[in-house]
Amino acid sequence: MRTILFVFLFLFFSSAFMFSQNKKKPETGAATYYARKFHNRRTASGEIYNREELVCAHKKYPFGTLLRVKNTDNNKEVIVKVIDRGPHIKSRVIDLSFAAASAIDMVRKGVVNVEITEYIKAEPLLKKIESIGVLTLQNLAQLSEIREQLDTELKLNPYHTKSHKYQTLK
Repeated sequence: MRTILFVFLFLFFSSAFMFSQNKKKPETGAATYYARKFHNRRTASGEIYNREELVCAHKKYPFGTLLRVKNTDNNKEVIVKVIDRGPHIKSRVIDLSFAAASAIDMVRKGVVNVEITEYIKAEPLLKKIESIGVLTLQNLAQLSEIREQLDTELKLNPYHTKSHKYQTLK
């Protein structure tokens, strides 16, 4: 019994140590937002850009990855999905949609300093969804379960401003 307890504690603490070692430092730099002319155009991922969705362009992260973007001037945060490549100006680290820019209150300034952290990696999430396969009533229950898990993990809270609907962190 003592050996099992020791092995369990060893594995627990070693995995906690490994997790803390793999944690990436936040990326910091200047953020901008997409010009109106890009609305309804195809992005590098193949998705159509919609300025009212919480999406972004980033140079490194895989498409579908969710990023937490924090405006360092006012500490407002938003979670966005990577759907495009960019920005194409060297001094900038991310291009946000109009909705995301509005959520962190940067529209008036146009360019703000942000801190970017990876929120959810795209690959494990996509594999989980792909594993469902052909849609049946049983798989529909699995899909619903995945959605509930995501809602819980993301802790998103919708709010409305004029005619725009955004999602920000609680």
